[in-house]
Amino acid sequence: LEHGELSRVGEQKTMQVEPDPTKQAVAPVAETDATHLSDDVIMNELIELDRMGLDRAVSDRIMDMDDPVQRRQAIDQARAEHFDRLATWNDGYSDDLALANATTDPAVRSAAIERHIASLPVEGQGIAHAALARHAGDPAAQAKLAHDFAVYHSLMRRDDLANFTPAEVTSLCHAHHALYNEFALSTSELRKVVPVSDAFKILAMRVTYGSNQTTLYPSLAGSVADSRNSEGMTPPRVIEVLGLDYGTVGKDGGPDQPNRHYIEGELGSYSPKDEPIFVVEMPVNDQIRDNVQIPLATPVLDKMIDLYESDPIVAEVFDRSYERNPTDDLDSFTGVGGTATERLGNDVDHTINQELFLDGRSGNTADFSDGTLISVITNDGTKHAVARYVLDGSTEPHFKVLDSCPNNPPGLRQAVELMAKDGRFKSAALVAGS
Repeated sequence: LEHGELSRVGEQKTMQVEPDPTKQAVAPVAETDATHLSDDVIMNELIELDRMGLDRAVSDRIMDMDDPVQRRQAIDQARAEHFDRLATWNDGYSDDLALANATTDPAVRSAAIERHIASLPVEGQGIAHAALARHAGDPAAQAKLAHDFAVYHSLMRRDDLANFTPAEVTSLCHAHHALYNEFALSTSELRKVVPVSDAFKILAMRVTYGSNQTTLYPSLAGSVADSRNSEGMTPPRVIEVLGLDYGTVGKDGGPDQPNRHYIEGELGSYSPKDEPIFVVEMPVNDQIRDNVQIPLATPVLDKMIDLYESDPIVAEVFDRSYERNPTDDLDSFTGVGGTATERLGNDVDHTINQELFLDGRSGNTADFSDGTLISVITNDGTKHAVARYVLDGSTEPHFKVLDSCPNNPPGLRQAVELMAKDGRFKSAALVAGS
């Protein structure tokens, strides 16, 4: 308990009682028939429910009861009522998820969590689905993680970050811990959506972070994510799901203005441009695993400090955090580690996503590895590989234009070839100069 590690309850094996031929035969006694009334089991269950938001006063009242049977009935009732309430006010908390966490029947839990997971849209939430799938065969673990995801989903809509409860902050951290581990342990790819101007700079080996300019070994920095959160979508959907709106503070005290790379329209009612977008993708490697951080706002980090010593998962997420605060109420970055496009007025619900950050100004970038791809996603959602980074030791590092590079919009291929040629000349000159 001191380290936040609770024994799993309700999975005890049935104890077989050998029949005594001298006595009347009796039915085997299930171990849970006795243990489910014990102080230790009840306490473990209440601690876990406390982590999931049960009112502490309810826990205290149950523990003050003297009758074990009455106490068991009270905790079962409290559990059911608690998750029913969550399903009432949290629209990401389905009735099936409430049932999966409330029931003590393994078969009912298994069927309920299966229905809940099936109801979650995959679009924009591919990594969340993968994280849940890692617990396949353990419905109780899936139900708890789905609970954390639902709480995280609800926190994206809130601006009162300083008022998050300990249980909410705990679920937020457990959700991010699962999402990061899925990103780090899988064979997925890091993806960054870039405007065409940045794609051309990368092809030409001109990448600048702060005052530092890299020309020989370009690298990625800034906001990145797991590619599964935007796979198979059209450019407008990618922009909506990932929150690529970037409401920015106006210059010289003027009104806030949207970033025009991806969106158009007025403040509070933006719409994504129906134009192709570029993405840079590379396999997740040790440098990426070490350097990516989870951006969280100051009030959330302050809350996490209070839980740091008691929950090792909170401590891990805190240690991987990057302090970043929303610029204003229209910033699609929520302050809780993800983006929510609907904050800008779009009629699109946010997803269970995780934004990761590479702090280029501190040198925490992701160097392009051999095989890194620049691709363009056209209006129909098809991804076309444009150029591949070549780093095989036999030639200078550069981007090689691929046969699959389209010429739509017209002139695209010619522009890509010119930029890549320029980048190779720069690389060759630097190699010769060294």
